[in-house]
Amino acid sequence: MDSIKKALEKLGIPSGDLYELPTSTKTFPDGANYRVEISGIETPRVLAATIDEAKKQGVPFHRSISVVRGASMLTREQLREFAL
Repeated sequence: MDSIKKALEKLGIPSGDLYELPTSTKTFPDGANYRVEISGIETPRVLAATIDEAKKQGVPFHRSISVVRGASMLTREQLREFAL
């Protein structure tokens, strides 16, 4: 790991977290400091399970996207469920 860190530093890339940087004061319009985006949610059942678990864990997420199969692979019923 040390050789990787040194190589990164040689290129001017930080070799780790820059904890000495000041905390950002920027927020989203609603005042939130961050957003969580979850990709790869392919079906309504997976979306429902993700929402349920996010609520249990207290982790809000901003949006979910499907990047693998796309809507063309869903049934009409699944598309209806997603639309609700």
